[in-house]
Amino acid sequence: MTIERIEELLGLLPAEAPYLARIPRPLSARGFPPETDIYAYVSNDPTFGWRFIQSFLELDRPLPAQVYEWQLVRPYCYLRYCNGDREAQSAIELQRAGNWQQCLLVRCMLLRAEYDYGAIAKRLRLSEDTIRVYETLFWNVRDRDRIYVASLVYPDTRLVEFVPGYPLEEDATNLVLRAAFDYGIEEAEELLGSKNPVQEKNGAQHAREFADRILRAGNFAAQIGLIHQDLPALTNARRLLRKVGGGQWKEGNSVALDDDDVRGLGGMSRGRSLRDIFLDIIRPELERQLALQNCAPSGNGRA
Repeated sequence: MTIERIEELLGLLPAEAPYLARIPRPLSARGFPPETDIYAYVSNDPTFGWRFIQSFLELDRPLPAQVYEWQLVRPYCYLRYCNGDREAQSAIELQRAGNWQQCLLVRCMLLRAEYDYGAIAKRLRLSEDTIRVYETLFWNVRDRDRIYVASLVYPDTRLVEFVPGYPLEEDATNLVLRAAFDYGIEEAEELLGSKNPVQEKNGAQHAREFADRILRAGNFAAQIGLIHQDLPALTNARRLLRKVGGGQWKEGNSVALDDDDVRGLGGMSRGRSLRDIFLDIIRPELERQLALQNCAPSGNGRA
């Protein structure tokens, strides 16, 4: 639903609706009109559709005639009249704890514009109507702007990623949503465990992608003013530039770099294996050890 339609539906809620009574009123307590709290809360609630029909169910009232969305009417009728609507039932069942992984994948795919409702339904073996009802009731993101969607995925901004212990301390649901939002559904599935992230054999490609992401993370930290902070993202990026920059980049000099070197990928051409890349990194140390051995005295005591 669009924000305009949500505002229209908000106007149809009775003043005594339980949903409205539960909305926090911090601004109203400071002398602001109550509707400012209500509108701000409702416009940022992805479950507004569910709260809307629940309010009429709890009040034991029919939906207003102005409600024409079948995605709201069908689940309302299923819950009030027990009419056996299997697709409305399936949409509501996704919210149950036992279906949390499938529910999370639905949410992830709804974040990605490349998947329409039919594609999501086919991939997750659900009906298209089930997906549409679920999106309207519990995860209203399809008709909303990117700022709103980002606020759901990163409610405390991306700075949480710099907190020590982030991947272990953060809620798993947030981690999966962020993987889908930033990278794609395959990454979300790998994080959930439904795909093996190490089953592919193209090590050189993985090395390039890994190095690229390390440098992007470091560059992002620098761009938002954290370049002087002691952050793993910056430390890892600096190490990678020193080790894999093909020997062309050293801290303190001003050697010009080509596009690959700027990304820290100077030694990672498409035709090279991960073994070759690794040997390039350790070769200076190997040569140093061999030189020491050649200069060492022989075992018979002679120089």
